[in-house]
Amino acid sequence: RIARRLERLVENTELLENEQPLKKFAWGTDEIAQLGYSLNRASTLLATRREELLRMNAELKQQIAERTRAELANEQIMNNSLDAICTIDASGRFIRVSPACRILWGYTSQEMIGRAYIDFVIEEDRAKTNSAAADILAGKPVVNFQNRYVRKDGTIVPIVWSAHWAPDLAMMFCVARDASEQ
Repeated sequence: RIARRLERLVENTELLENEQPLKKFAWGTDEIAQLGYSLNRASTLLATRREELLRMNAELKQQIAERTRAELANEQIMNNSLDAICTIDASGRFIRVSPACRILWGYTSQEMIGRAYIDFVIEEDRAKTNSAAADILAGKPVVNFQNRYVRKDGTIVPIVWSAHWAPDLAMMFCVARDASEQ
């Protein structure tokens, strides 16, 4: 009888390893029974944890899918906007620039990323641009700010800006539009 109980204990251990339900065990009160009881408790606990992990995994998959959809939507906005959309870090360098910058300034996004925005501003507008940037960094959103940029071909283009500083991300979010027709 002890040998059969030990065989069942070994069999249940293998079932537990393979995440299979355990077979009935003749409990009793001796050490073998205590091992069987502990194995059964472990099986129940593991099954509960497994269900929790599966639920959490499903939630994470849903969150990832939602985030992926949001990122794709943001990418579509960046790629299809007629206005230039950009992010600028605290030191005044472009982090990201939408493809519309090519139409507006003649530069590709890659040519602008990492460069200081002030380098594109005409000399006469740099002081007021730095002042507006200081206001933005201080938490004051700016709407309809106008300055002039030097395009890649050397021509000057008037720009109207809206910008907002996001302190938690340490970046400025900006939209720029050609103000030539205003």
